Amino acid sequence: MRSRTWAVVTCTMGTLTVNINNTSLNLVLPQIRDELGFGLTTMQWVSASYVLILGALTMLGGALGDRFTKRTVLTCGLVVYICGSVLGAVSRSGLELTLSRALAAAGAATLVPVGLATLRVIAETKEQLARYMSLWGLSVGLGMALGPVAGGTVTQLLGWRWFFVVMTVLGIVYLVSVRLFLPELAGSRDRRIDGASHLLLGAAMLVATAFFIELRTGMPAWQKVGLALIAVLLARGWLYRNNRTRYPVVPPQAFRDRAYSVSMLVAFLNYFALGATLFISALLLQDLYGLGPGTAGAVSVPLAAATACGSMWAGRHTGLTGAAGAIRTAATVTATGVVIVGGGTVWFAVDGSVPAATLLFAVGSLCMGFGFGAANTPVNYLSMVSLPKEVSGVAGSSASASRQLGQSIGIATSGLLLGIGVSQWGSGSASAYLLPGLEIGLVAAVLIAVPRLYRDAAA
Repeated sequence: MRSRTWAVVTCTMGTLTVNINNTSLNLVLPQIRDELGFGLTTMQWVSASYVLILGALTMLGGALGDRFTKRTVLTCGLVVYICGSVLGAVSRSGLELTLSRALAAAGAATLVPVGLATLRVIAETKEQLARYMSLWGLSVGLGMALGPVAGGTVTQLLGWRWFFVVMTVLGIVYLVSVRLFLPELAGSRDRRIDGASHLLLGAAMLVATAFFIELRTGMPAWQKVGLALIAVLLARGWLYRNNRTRYPVVPPQAFRDRAYSVSMLVAFLNYFALGATLFISALLLQDLYGLGPGTAGAVSVPLAAATACGSMWAGRHTGLTGAAGAIRTAATVTATGVVIVGGGTVWFAVDGSVPAATLLFAVGSLCMGFGFGAANTPVNYLSMVSLPKEVSGVAGSSASASRQLGQSIGIATSGLLLGIGVSQWGSGSASAYLLPGLEIGLVAAVLIAVPRLYRDAAA
């Protein structure tokens, strides 16, 4: 029993590591931008490259966990992650930094799906799995809470390069835990990996995100149209091959399971809003309100802490009906938080009061964080129970891939809308943040309606 407890704790360290890295970078970016001298588009690439590669390769990471020994797959992934973090610490340009983030993400792509798959295998009952998912959600929130504080504080006191040093140390600690506490859990030798399918899926995600990031750059219009067409063709090519290969990335029958399909949609929309929120919030707090990285990190804590609370609360709502209710409540609370943060921005535009605007940001972030966390836990649970244990890596990675794709597109589109706002009203205007704020609110409104599809599945 004690060994299982340590194994569960070790598995949750994977999502803790991913979320600390993910949420802290946005607060570090303004200082990196000022020192290395790059613009908004490069900032989007640096921010999106991590979640994009994470999403593009996470299905492959899950498949590797199903095929080979899970501890070995995690070990290899962590070594690559650590190398990427070291490269980030010595980067001298936006391109080098983007490549370092991509390398770190390539290693991190194994952490979440293999960790989830391990929990699925060692859980003896659905009730036990639900408890493990709640702990997983708590770890997500804890990572989101520690990320902004650690990233902001380390950057303000020691400089941005030390952020990557901290990420390296965290990866080493996790690697040691994997080697000490995680059981072998051998994979199935009968399960093969279709590399072409994984390549098509990853390429489709990459090109789709590139299209949104480059939409407002000086790239010729025909190239932008070409990116959109290529993304569609790659996606259709993946669906065609996935439905016909002997070793699909996602079993075709999974798409016919309404609970599974709706869960993937919820994961995408929820993290679309989260990605946009994290990217825009860092710029709002530092560029508009004038807060330092450390202070901005502290102000961001309520969003992350509430995410953990929302995850734990939603863990008690199992089954289709419970999941639908939890997600609808979560989306409503998220929409309320968007309105409150928007009100603080308007207040700042009217009288320039930073304390009042910051207070409203913190209150709104509490609502939004609770909503993000509460919508995430049911997705993990339903995606895991919808597929059999022998493809638990696929189940965990598909939910993770949907989230990372949503987050990368959220970063890309929110940056696009912010760029439009800056061109209209200037970088120092609160009005420039209006369009990305409306986008986040619209996605939350859509999420309120989506749980109706779960009820259709139950019927």
